[in-house]
Amino acid sequence: MTVIRPNAISGITSLTAQGDAINFFKSDGTSGGLEIGGARINATGISTFAAIKVGTAQTLDASGINVTGVITATSFKGDGSTLTGVAATSNISTNAIVNSGITTVAAGSAAAPSITPTGDSDTGIFFPSADTIAFGEGGAEAARFDSSGRLLIGTSTVPSNKNTVTPTFAISASGVNGAAQITRHTSVGAGGALLELSATRGTSNTDYTILQSGDGIGTVDFLGADGNEFVVAASIQAAVDGTPGDNDMPGRLVFLTTADGASSPTERARIDSSGRFGLGTTSPGELLHVYNSAATSRLIVGPNGTGAATPNALALEQDNTGYTVCHVRNLYNNAGLGELRLGGYGFTTFTSGSSQTERARIDSSGRLLVNTSSADTNYRYIGSTGSSYTPVVQIKGSWPNGSLALNTTNDGSVLWLANSENSSTSGRNFGVISFNGNDGSLLRDAATIAAYADGATGSGDMPGRLIFSTTADGAGFPTEAMRINNQRELLIGTTTRTANGGVLQVSNGITFPATQSACSNANTLDDYEEGSWTPSLTDGYTRTYNNRVGRYVKIGSFVYVFGQISGAGRSGAPGVYAYITLPFSASSMSQIQQPLTIMQTYGITHTSIITAAAQWDAPTELRIYETTANANSNYLAPGNIPGYFEMGFFYVFYTA
Repeated sequence: MTVIRPNAISGITSLTAQGDAINFFKSDGTSGGLEIGGARINATGISTFAAIKVGTAQTLDASGINVTGVITATSFKGDGSTLTGVAATSNISTNAIVNSGITTVAAGSAAAPSITPTGDSDTGIFFPSADTIAFGEGGAEAARFDSSGRLLIGTSTVPSNKNTVTPTFAISASGVNGAAQITRHTSVGAGGALLELSATRGTSNTDYTILQSGDGIGTVDFLGADGNEFVVAASIQAAVDGTPGDNDMPGRLVFLTTADGASSPTERARIDSSGRFGLGTTSPGELLHVYNSAATSRLIVGPNGTGAATPNALALEQDNTGYTVCHVRNLYNNAGLGELRLGGYGFTTFTSGSSQTERARIDSSGRLLVNTSSADTNYRYIGSTGSSYTPVVQIKGSWPNGSLALNTTNDGSVLWLANSENSSTSGRNFGVISFNGNDGSLLRDAATIAAYADGATGSGDMPGRLIFSTTADGAGFPTEAMRINNQRELLIGTTTRTANGGVLQVSNGITFPATQSACSNANTLDDYEEGSWTPSLTDGYTRTYNNRVGRYVKIGSFVYVFGQISGAGRSGAPGVYAYITLPFSASSMSQIQQPLTIMQTYGITHTSIITAAAQWDAPTELRIYETTANANSNYLAPGNIPGYFEMGFFYVFYTA
C-alpha cells in the first residue's frame, strides 16, 4: 500500500509488512522517514512513542535504535548497554547517568523516592514540593532542604518560636536522640571539637566588616514549649565588650533566665572582658561583684536542706537600710537566733525575732570597736599632758565581761606586743600595758607596765627591762616605782643599779606587814618590823616617870630592843624582883640569862654585871639579875632602884 501526502491517516490499527521491512519515504521519493526492518528503527527529527515493541520478547535486539534528535518515552526497558550514537557527555550506563544538560525525574515520595539505589526502593531522594529537596530512609522522611534553604533534620516544618527566630538549621528527634554531637579526631591531641559562632557587619561570611562595642557575636538559647510555641527559658550570649581592632576582639558572656510569668529572659550575670564576674549587675567593679537592690536578696553559702532540720547557712544580703549584711540564718524558718550580721561597719546579733543589737564594728578609721559604736579618743599615755590617743582596738562592757580572754588548749596563750622598728637604740619602747581610769573628762593612766630595750640591740641580741609605774595621789600621770633590768635585778625606788648590790636593790627600805605567815623554809626572810613601845619598871613599887622610850627591830624571830627609862618617884612597898616590860613575848630560849647591856645608869645601886632573862611565868617581862664575881647570880633588889633614876639598855631575845 502506498499513501502519498496524506494530511491524516486514521482507522489503521496495524501495519503488516509482506517482506522484511516497512518504509516511509519523503515526498521527493528519498528515504529518511521511518523504517522498520531488521529490528531497526531509524528516525530523523522528534519521535514520540508510547512504546516500542520489537520481537515477541518486547526487547531491542543488537541492532538497537538509531535516533537523530530527541526521543521522549514514558520508560525504557533493559539496561541500555547497547545504545549507540550517544555522546560521551550524555552516556547512559549501568552505573551512572552523566548529562551536560537537564535530567528530569518524577517528584516521588518518602515511600517511593524518585532517585533510589539499586535494591532499596524506599530510600533515596524525592521532591515533595517546589524548591524542596527531601531525603527518605526506610519509607519515611529523614531530612529536607526547604524552599528557604533551611536544613531540617527529623522534621519537615520549622518550629514556631516566641522570639520570632526562624532557624536555618533545625534538628528534631525523640528523647535523648534530639541531640547533635561534634567529634574531633587527631593524633596530635592538641584540643577537642569546636563549635564556632561568628559575626560580621558585612553582607557575607567573607566580608569582614569590623564589629562595634555591644554588637552580638553568638547566642545559645534554651527554649521550652508553652502549649502553642517554643519560648526562651534561658540564654547565653556573647557580645563585643569594648572597642575591637585588628587582632583585638574584647568580649563578654551574658547569662539570662526567664522569670516565672515572663516570656523573655532577663540578664542575671555576666563575665566582662576583664574577667570580672557580675551577679545582678551589668558593670562589675571587682573580680566578684554581687548586687541586688531588693532588701531580700541574698548570697547563700551553706548546705542544701529542707524542713526543720535545715542547717544554718552564711547569707550575704542587703538590708532595708541600704547596707550589705553578712549573717548566719536558718533557711527553713528564716530565724535569726544566734545570727551574726555585718551592716555598714558593724556586727550585730539577733537574740529573738527581728530585734538586733550591735556588738562590734570597724569604723571608718579602721578601728575595731567591741560593744560600742563610737571610739574613745581621750586616752592619755605615760605622762602625756596635752595629747590624746585613740586605740585601734577598744573593748567595752561591765565588769568582768568587758574583758579580753585568750585561751588555748595547749602550751598557754600568748599576747604579743612588738616594735618592728629596725633600730639598735637602747631605751627603745617595745610595748606598754596602760591601766586607765576616767577622771570625769579624760581617761588617764593610773599605772603602766612598759618594756624597753635595756642596752644596744643587734642581731640575736635583744636586752630588755620592765618598768612598773604608778600614779601618786594628786598626780596626773604615773612615775616609775620599780624595774627589772637585763641583769634580772629588781630595783625599787631607784633607776640605777649598784654593782654587786644583789638581785633586790631598795632605796627606801622594805616594809613587812605586822601579821606574818611564817615560811617553812628557814632561809626565807618572812618578817621584818621596826616599831616602838613604852617600857616600864615593875618591882612592886608604884612608880612615876619623867620619860620612857622604847624602840625595836624584829627580823624573823629575833628582836632587838633599845630603851630608856627615867623615874620621877616611887611609893609603896618593894617586891621581890625587878622587871622591864618587852614589846613581844619571849620564847623559852630567852629564859636563859643573857647579858643586858646597860648604856647608862643613874641612882641604881649594883655591885657587879647586870644580866637579864625572860620571866618564866611572864614572857613579856625581862627579869634583871646582878652577877657577882664568882658568877653567882642574884636578883637586883627593887630597893636598889630609887625613885629618881635613869637607865638606858639594849637587849636581844628570841620570840615565841
